[in-house]
Amino acid sequence: MSNHEKFTAIVGQNLNLIQLRGYAPMDRLTHISEADEFDQEKNPQGTQRDLNLPHARNIATYAQAVLHEEEKPGAFPEVLLNIRKLEVLTEIKKDGQKIDFNTLQPGDFVEFSIDVDLVRSLTKQFDPAISRVDGNHRLAAPSTREGEDLEWPSIPFAFFVGLSKGHERALFAAINGNQRRMNTSHLSNIMAALGGDSLLLREADRPLWFAQKISDGDYVFCDRIFFGGSKQGVKEKLGYVPPITLKQLETSMKLSLSELGGFINEFMPSQIEAAKGSEEAAEELVSQATKVLSVINMYWTAVSKAYPEAWAENAGKKKYILFESIGLSAFSRYCGTLMIELMNTGYTQEAFDLQLKQLAAAFPLEKGEFEGIAGGGGATKVFQQLIVARNDDGSKAKWAINNL
Repeated sequence: MSNHEKFTAIVGQNLNLIQLRGYAPMDRLTHISEADEFDQEKNPQGTQRDLNLPHARNIATYAQAVLHEEEKPGAFPEVLLNIRKLEVLTEIKKDGQKIDFNTLQPGDFVEFSIDVDLVRSLTKQFDPAISRVDGNHRLAAPSTREGEDLEWPSIPFAFFVGLSKGHERALFAAINGNQRRMNTSHLSNIMAALGGDSLLLREADRPLWFAQKISDGDYVFCDRIFFGGSKQGVKEKLGYVPPITLKQLETSMKLSLSELGGFINEFMPSQIEAAKGSEEAAEELVSQATKVLSVINMYWTAVSKAYPEAWAENAGKKKYILFESIGLSAFSRYCGTLMIELMNTGYTQEAFDLQLKQLAAAFPLEKGEFEGIAGGGGATKVFQQLIVARNDDGSKAKWAINNL
């Protein structure tokens, strides 16, 4: 006896195509569908990109987490599937009566059955009986947890029936090619608001906590950060668009913290116990992180004093590299380096001011000094040049003469 999966759906028209739309557990949809992956040699007419297994695993983890989380909302957009081999669609019923697919009308509420065994027998490599037009990673997620007795949440689906491979490719291109990419700073701003101090519990989230805090009104990056979304309000308030996005500042904080290496445990010793769930350790961690934030703020305050013209630049064409990728990355790494060097002498604003004034005398930031330097390698080169200039005896002598 054949194995069937049964679904309920409402018939609807999406532009010029009929769809069967409904909801079903993720694993049931996974069970009946496959991706038609592009392969430039074996399947040049394929649609889907290579499956990114870590991404699929992350989706599985997220789906399982929100399934049992009452306070945190979770949802997926609908997955799109196409029934290529019509014979696997064995039955459609409306009001308990069998009907033909071609007689369906928008608004009909129907039940339909998929013959799973037939799907398996008709599915060939690069030619699935039911193809995943959009949502391959969501539908691959349950497969990454095979062998585990898990309940999977329901997600929305939409089945097309009888589309050709060419039609699938056209839909895939339209869906993925016409999307407007989410502004990453806007997304970071939302995550910061949702996470609060809990961002400190995960190493990957801590840079966002520092970025959000140091852009507040009492810190040096106030009015230097664009948080994403509309630019109208900030332009009306400030008269300009700030030069750095929140995402760039988050990356900056990540570089500074990474440069600290193992010393981060000395700055924030409560992080391990806090991550285990200790409320007392979590409170201590916030206090410890706030002290680190204060030191980072001292550093960037010193940068703003040492390079006032570069610090004053806003979004748009720039004369200096400070707020461009190569400059911001290099100075962010230098922050961590300098924090380690000053650990034994203590952190004061005067100490940071002295270090940055000395550097500024020997290390100009005009873009003309950095022609042809770009990207990650360029940022590393600028950082190396910065360290050389700071440690050069001639530079120190020049600084001393300039400050007589």
